Amino acid sequence: MYFSRGVIMASFAMLLLAGCSTPKPPESPKVRADVVSRCASAEALLAKNYSRTRNVDLLVAGGGETISLRGAILSAEAADRVAKADTMCKAWANGALTDEQYASYLLSSLADSASVPQSILDSVSGDSKISGTPSDISVDELLRRIEELEATGGFPPGIDKNEIRSTLNNFKNMSDADRAEQIDSEFEKRLGQVETQGAETQRLRIETSQVIANLIERLDNLEQALQDIQTTPAMKMPFRVYFTTGSDELTFASMRYLDALIEELREDARPLAVTGYTDPRGTTAANAELSVSRANTVAQYLRDNLNVPVVARGGNVADLDTIDISKMRYADIAFD
Repeated sequence: MYFSRGVIMASFAMLLLAGCSTPKPPESPKVRADVVSRCASAEALLAKNYSRTRNVDLLVAGGGETISLRGAILSAEAADRVAKADTMCKAWANGALTDEQYASYLLSSLADSASVPQSILDSVSGDSKISGTPSDISVDELLRRIEELEATGGFPPGIDKNEIRSTLNNFKNMSDADRAEQIDSEFEKRLGQVETQGAETQRLRIETSQVIANLIERLDNLEQALQDIQTTPAMKMPFRVYFTTGSDELTFASMRYLDALIEELREDARPLAVTGYTDPRGTTAANAELSVSRANTVAQYLRDNLNVPVVARGGNVADLDTIDISKMRYADIAFD
């Protein structure tokens, strides 16, 4: 079953419970290495995202072979925020952001699980049931989970709980669009503070930006592939029905093939065109008549069993010396 983007992005409170066993880090940035270990590297993000599953394998025909493609749980936009979150986590753990600055960023991301450090996402079992929306979870419950996260070193210590409560209330009352804008604004604000810390942090941002750009491109390609898969039958196109020599009647095997194809096409009912072919033997007139007759036979079978417009026509006859005669006795089916 696919998780909707809203469910995934609204489920941060569920993820907070998956904290780590690392002791609470002291204030000194030098001894925050244990926190850094929970800030997943941006370089590893792509592989992690692709290795996750939405509990479904999409089996499709591509390039003549059947492949299995697991859907990524993050959209390109969400993946961008994950990489940004990892950047913020590293900056805080290395002392480039103060506790207050990082807490401000992290609180702004509570409405969006994609903005939580990747390691927290990774700690959730693949069998975990992720559900709920921001309005489903009380501020008191969110506060309790933040305290648990703070106790394991994943949230800055000592932040005033009244301020946290006020921030949570504000974000719970925002629209999705306003939350997204606020998260991005908070990230850019904190990143500007990080960049004043020196060349190493600047290098980190450039490196992360390159990874993000590559990630977004590949995820966009994946999203397009998923859309193509959902609108293309899992059989190689053009769909081909074979006939015996000189015949325009469907064989038993051809009818079974068409039955399977019809079931696939029901998911994306569009007008179809059938083109009939013959081998080069015989007269031109006879071949032209037979090719049209074969197309009409297939078209009528489709019309009888699939409620879409179907046109039929005859195709060109290839030269006897350049084709495999046995492969010319067919009709092709394609979207019109």
